[in-house]
Amino acid sequence: MSDAPTLSTADLATVATFADLPAEVLDWLLAHGSARRYAPGETVFEPETPAEYLIAIVRGTVQFYGGPAG
Repeated sequence: MSDAPTLSTADLATVATFADLPAEVLDWLLAHGSARRYAPGETVFEPETPAEYLIAIVRGTVQFYGGPAG
């Protein structure tokens, strides 16, 4: 992970889930969250790992891979 990018409420509003939220809510998310940048191919999380935070992809893409259950 490299230096964290700077995000604005306009950046968050590009995420469909956040698009219709009031500016005050987007401000709260910015104040209480953190921006992270991941390198291509870097693992963001592992299967079956308990969730510790919400992830919203503002720029770029994520690929999910799964194996057989069991």
